[in-house]
Amino acid sequence: MTSARRQWQQFCNIKLARWFSFILTLVWILHEIPAIVYSDHVIKAPNKISCSNVNLIYQQYVVYVYVLLLTGIIPIIINILFGSLAYYNVRQIPYRAVPVVRRELDKQLTSMVLVQVVYTVIVVVPFIVVVILMQSTNLSRDSDTAEAFNFAYTIVGNLFYMYFVGPFYIYIFTSKRFRQQFLYVIYHRYHQQNHQRIVIMQQIVPYV
Repeated sequence: MTSARRQWQQFCNIKLARWFSFILTLVWILHEIPAIVYSDHVIKAPNKISCSNVNLIYQQYVVYVYVLLLTGIIPIIINILFGSLAYYNVRQIPYRAVPVVRRELDKQLTSMVLVQVVYTVIVVVPFIVVVILMQSTNLSRDSDTAEAFNFAYTIVGNLFYMYFVGPFYIYIFTSKRFRQQFLYVIYHRYHQQNHQRIVIMQQIVPYV
């Protein structure tokens, strides 16, 4: 969006975004099939049964590939890369003949991306660290250590789930344009639904 090159701007369109969303959704559905295959009921303590992974190789894959790379390092690198590119492109705006409105929108987009980079690091890195420490530590020998790790995992796990909903609130607070569009869509949809409901009621209720 912020790039001055026409060929790069052509890749930013709704049709391509829909195709990417469809492909990524399909890939992640296929990726999670082994999780169903290798999961089973495991007795961890008397009267305590949980659903856990029973395949050691797949467990190593989950920790060091899925958690460390796919949900940790790669998203952080992508956020930092595109955040840096957006910041660089916005720094070049004073040297380009760009309308004032477009310039302001580019600045808002850069703020959104940079805040999301910081947010991603804050919510993702603690989760990765705790998961790797739990995997590399023998928790069966010390119950106190196991309880401490389980408590830490609960906290960082809940924090990690905020990673998937956080961008929406980041865009709301950092972008005036996004906030205006959101309020417009909500109001327009609500107003349209109420108008349709009133019309339907007027058509159903007979006049006396």
